[in-house]
Amino acid sequence: MTQAFIGIGSNDNAADNIKRGFNLLRGRVEVVRVSSFYETPPLQGDGKPYINAVAMLETDLSALELKALLVSIEDKLGRDRSQKAIIPLDFDLLMLGDSSIEYEFNGKMYSLPDSDILERDFVAMPLAEIAPDVIHPVTKQSFAEITTQLGSDNLKLVK
Repeated sequence: MTQAFIGIGSNDNAADNIKRGFNLLRGRVEVVRVSSFYETPPLQGDGKPYINAVAMLETDLSALELKALLVSIEDKLGRDRSQKAIIPLDFDLLMLGDSSIEYEFNGKMYSLPDSDILERDFVAMPLAEIAPDVIHPVTKQSFAEITTQLGSDNLKLVK
């Protein structure tokens, strides 16, 4: 089994959609740990705030297989990729083991580890919460160190 991290986001019935998403994940992967939930403003334009979190998984799926599973769950929960303002559920594959790879899915190229780990506080902070000592395979920094460099000005803990 390989350790994986996924980012989770929603701005449409977030609590229910995230719970439903996890229920659909279970049985295909082991959900080891889930971070706290954070409210963040939308990245682009107007829209409802997002609820974001990160989960640690154990899986025997490849990057391509795990990405396909995550997208299928998003689709089951009504994700419309042409719609940017309302997102019922967004699952992002952030890391798979200590792999540093590129892969293609549905004609689009993806990289692991995902660059959002180094660029987005709503990804780095929850990662540091659940796995502070895990080392980023490219920068060789721990998630805790990455979070310290980014700060967390936009995050509001959801209680």
